[in-house]
Amino acid sequence: MDVDIAEIEDAVRRLPTAERVRLIEVIARSLRDPEPEPSQKVNPNRTALEHLLDEMASLPSRSPVDGFSNRDHDRVLYGEDR
Repeated sequence: MDVDIAEIEDAVRRLPTAERVRLIEVIARSLRDPEPEPSQKVNPNRTALEHLLDEMASLPSRSPVDGFSNRDHDRVLYGEDR
């Protein structure tokens, strides 16, 4: 057995069970969903921004009684969210 592999196996054996399971999940996901080709890579900052905008859109709106919601206010100030 390769020395590097033996060191990795020893390190994995020392991990708590939950961390070993998490490691297996990460490895399995990387095998199932290979990294996109360089021309297809997604900008991680853009993805994070889209995720944040989705989370913000799911928050409850606390509209004042005049019918002009906080989301309407944001659209007037900042434009459409995407």
